[in-house]
Amino acid sequence: MAQIRSWFSERLTSRGTAAFLFAALILGFIVGLGAAVLVWAIEFAFTGTTTLEGILEWGRWFVVLSVPVGILASLFTAVFVSRWLFDFNTSRRQRVDKLSI
Repeated sequence: MAQIRSWFSERLTSRGTAAFLFAALILGFIVGLGAAVLVWAIEFAFTGTTTLEGILEWGRWFVVLSVPVGILASLFTAVFVSRWLFDFNTSRRQRVDKLSI
């Protein structure tokens, strides 16, 4: 993990068009992956709703129960990602051993 992190850091700290294009490529991949996961989740919710409605007539309950689960999942993701970004940002800074006043 440290090697991958240093490789990305080395590529992104260099200046120029290549670094910008590399960052745009990474960001585009992440956004595309997030959109694909969203589409799969919507298809799963629709399939689950229609299946449960047809078999057990629980389609509405599936929606009612999946909304809080989705909210908790997004809360966990937001906390996890923000904590990871904070740790990543603070670990790159140089630490001052002694402060002279």
